[in-house]
Amino acid sequence: MGETAIARPNVFDISQWLPTEEVHRRLCQPLGNRHQAARDLTVAHATSVRTMRRWLVRPTQPKLCDIRLWLVKFELQSWSDGLLVVYRLHRPTFGINPVRRLRGYIFFDWVPDLARVWPKIFEPPSPPRRLTAKEWIVLEAQRLKRLDEIPVGIKKRDFAKLLKKKRDEAAKDSSLEIGAADWPYIANHLQEWDLWPIARIQ
Repeated sequence: MGETAIARPNVFDISQWLPTEEVHRRLCQPLGNRHQAARDLTVAHATSVRTMRRWLVRPTQPKLCDIRLWLVKFELQSWSDGLLVVYRLHRPTFGINPVRRLRGYIFFDWVPDLARVWPKIFEPPSPPRRLTAKEWIVLEAQRLKRLDEIPVGIKKRDFAKLLKKKRDEAAKDSSLEIGAADWPYIANHLQEWDLWPIARIQ
């Protein structure tokens, strides 16, 4: 049986790429060490995360990097002035090790590969849960009654205003997308939705 084909990154779809410096910045927080983040990212480039580079000296097309660049030639190092791409040292040296920096290029990492390696950091957020105004208001009214949070003797108008206030507070949650509704609209539909009188709420 044939293996599933691995998608080839489109170097022109910039929405699927993150600057390597930004990738490193996001890794620093959970790892707690910028040097370790640079080492881990170098290993990922050499094994599982595809990269591309753009030459800044003159306008050229972006180019996918051969994985051997990260296996043999380059590594990432975190310095006080930022993340650097430097030439690897293949022979032991004595005293201060000279650092040869690669200049004139900006590197990018392919987001789908990043999401496979570090899903909690780079996986796109789930789309918000969508509810119509009616769906949310019915659920909220049922919750309020179940928790005995509906004031005794509340008037229809005030109950609609309470539900409107609760709806507006819930809509601030980025994981929810709730249809808009003002309190007169809610008040006019409470009976139709079996939310008035309060005793009708299931």
